[in-house]
Parts: sequence; C-alpha cells; structure tokens
Amino acid sequence: MRYFLHGDTLTKGINDPSLGPFIYDPAQEKIKEVVDGVSSDNIFYYYDDSYDGNQSPLSYPISVSEIRSVKIVISI
Repeated sequence: MRYFLHGDTLTKGINDPSLGPFIYDPAQEKIKEVVDGVSSDNIFYYYDDSYDGNQSPLSYPISVSEIRSVKIVISI
C-alpha cells in the first residue's frame, strides 16, 4: 500500500504481490482517490527512532532506512 499526491488529490495505491517469487507488478496496482482538494504539496512528515512527539521531521534527502514513523497533515 502507498499513499501519494496526484495533483490536489490524496491517492491510495494497493498492489498485491504474485505468489512466489513475490513480484509487485505496477500494472496490477489498484488506485483509489481518498481526499480531493488537498491544498498543500507537503503533507508527509518523516521521523526517525528518536522522535518523542516534539522534534522536527527529518530533512531532505531522507534515507528510507532512517524512517520509523510518518505523519500526514491534510488541509483541504
């Protein structure tokens, strides 16, 4: 499962793998619009394992291996 912005729409993509060996075919992804009219380009905030609720998000470029939690803030 992945969430992403497509224009001003928060979109969810679900892609189930094939059975052994596990292969995720992008052509098989099912796309669903979740929220329309999102007014910000920056809605995803990423945090590492030291996040205590008060720290700033990780700065770009972000190493995927550092991410331990994600906050999504949506303004419509």
